[in-house]
Amino acid sequence: MMATWGVTETSEARYAQISREMFTSGDHLHPTLLGIQHYHKPPVTYYITSLGYSIFGVNETGGRFFLAVALLIQLLLVYKITAKLYNNEKMALAAALIYFSYPLAQAAAKNLTTDLYLTTFIFAGIYTFIQYRQKQQVGFLYLFYIFCGLAFLTKGPVGLMPQGLFAIFYSRLQRKDKKTGVHAFIAPFIGIIICASWFLLLVVNNPAFLDYFIKYQLVDRVASDTFSRSKPFWYYLLMMPLLTLPAFIYFADYLRSLFVAKRQPDPVARGIFFSFLISLLVFSLSSSKLVFYVLPLYLFMAILSAKHLAGITDKNRTILEKTAFIFSCILFCAMMAACFVSIEFIIPLIPVWLFCGAGLIVSFIVFFNKNITLLKGPLLNAIFIVAITLVMPFIMKQNEAAINSVKPLATFLQNQSGGKPGTTVMVYNQLLPSLNFYTSKKIITIYNGNY
Repeated sequence: MMATWGVTETSEARYAQISREMFTSGDHLHPTLLGIQHYHKPPVTYYITSLGYSIFGVNETGGRFFLAVALLIQLLLVYKITAKLYNNEKMALAAALIYFSYPLAQAAAKNLTTDLYLTTFIFAGIYTFIQYRQKQQVGFLYLFYIFCGLAFLTKGPVGLMPQGLFAIFYSRLQRKDKKTGVHAFIAPFIGIIICASWFLLLVVNNPAFLDYFIKYQLVDRVASDTFSRSKPFWYYLLMMPLLTLPAFIYFADYLRSLFVAKRQPDPVARGIFFSFLISLLVFSLSSSKLVFYVLPLYLFMAILSAKHLAGITDKNRTILEKTAFIFSCILFCAMMAACFVSIEFIIPLIPVWLFCGAGLIVSFIVFFNKNITLLKGPLLNAIFIVAITLVMPFIMKQNEAAINSVKPLATFLQNQSGGKPGTTVMVYNQLLPSLNFYTSKKIITIYNGNY
């Protein structure tokens, strides 16, 4: 169901097409987009997507399959990390449910970019570092640096920040003498080799790549608007709450307890909060901003939210549960009513009423069940996001042009050309890589000022 709609322009189509060209050419060192060499990102996402193509074919299912796998791994890691930090399985389950209910996490699992894979490697790095500090087994230290290297090969230096900050703060909490000996040098060295591997191969092949990566991909991406993604400093302060509703209410109440009620967090929560805060500050100072960039920080929000829920009074928890319940009911009813409103965006009646109606009924059952305590709010959030996730493929499929997918256009072009493979398609002032993804035709792009 997750792959019933066409890949969307521009980001998802770009990754899908680059992976397709890598898969068909067999060249795993030099990514290309419409035949032009494209080195904007390290290649791990292309490798994973190519593996999906080898299993399912070059289509949406092949492109998106491992996104679903990555989300499942993330949920397991959120649970494991929280359980390791607080030795509380119910709290860990609450954290996993809260993370699962974040709309941005669900959107990332259905939109082929680097961010979900990057986040998975970051979560894995945090988990293995906790294991290393708690069990004092050097094998986990090697795994930590391996995951850091994979994160770097997914999106560059930004892949090292969240787990690096967490490792610093968590190490300060456990000042045990770690007699790692030579491993303290070998493990980071292996991580550095993994980080640098693809870049070194390219620089050895052509020394000009060094200036390209340092100036254009690192300095300009952070300090200038080279990629036309400049947003104001407060961009994430606005977007992060919106893209975590309704579960953001737990984190908001946690912040209220810190700054209004002046409640002192435990040392672990303090380290998590500062890891979140410093990372958010760095992302906010960067010129280039997109909503998926901060997805790794949602782990910290989920853990702190679950910890907060476990520590507040039953009265305050009930207020939060009522808020989650009312929010879900309003949105369920609004979506069901939207089926009868005349708008350009098509809302399919049967899937919406089936899944939203079922979600509404289950929400009532959970809310009025007195045997569910800590998990009631997170469960309500999860029920809501499950229903919406089941509905969205039907809505997306009915509105492919509106969601910026050119799959209907590609079908039209195929019909017009009689399926002849040699036909050339000329595109005026737009970059539409998914036309080649769907038609395998030669694409000539005529540029006239549209970035």
